[in-house]
Amino acid sequence: MTNNQIISIAKKYLGKSVDVDGAYGAQCVDFSNRVAMDADGTRFTGNAIDMPYTANHGKWVWIRNTTTFVPEGGDIFVESWASVHPYGHTGVVLDATLTTMHVLEQNYDGKMYVIENNRPYSKDGLVGVWRFQGGGDSTSTQNSSQSFAGTYRVDANVLNVRSAPSTSGQVVATYAKGQNINLDSWYTVANGYVWGRYTSASGQTRFVAIGRSTGKTESDDFLVKIK
Repeated sequence: MTNNQIISIAKKYLGKSVDVDGAYGAQCVDFSNRVAMDADGTRFTGNAIDMPYTANHGKWVWIRNTTTFVPEGGDIFVESWASVHPYGHTGVVLDATLTTMHVLEQNYDGKMYVIENNRPYSKDGLVGVWRFQGGGDSTSTQNSSQSFAGTYRVDANVLNVRSAPSTSGQVVATYAKGQNINLDSWYTVANGYVWGRYTSASGQTRFVAIGRSTGKTESDDFLVKIK
């Protein structure tokens, strides 16, 4: 399924009130959940602000916002509106720039139905996006930082190597404490962890969790960068 197909799913609900859980009326998260459920059966956890921590996220990959990140069409965005209310906000991106998002969203500006909106957004307020894996655009081009590239020492007793950047990805190998791994500049965030990537000797792309996604280095990180 491509990003454009996700957009097509979302547009079916334009002008309609979507209430997936039958509670509190047509909330923003109901619309995002409806789109994800139509795509692959995924239902995100809790309110909008809880969505980044959804454990069972199907084919959706979480991408954390950065100062240079631009959402893509088909992304499900998550914003933090802590100054307004603690529940956050979510919807589906049609297209975006660094300062504006063209979106479909519900329960925005008091409208309890899905509207099309082209509005400014705060880079600080955008938490990140869920992107359908295998869509028309690669997540790796949106998650690249030279600060991630380098040699890491394993600081966990056992570190799982997975086939996908997710705790549901197949474990294909393990590293022991003290061993080194060379990661490239790609990264993403999923299941509450920051994930790095490397290419194995067989030419396969492999993924490892670096540590919890807290925005900084932590004492319990699984990998420690040494050069």
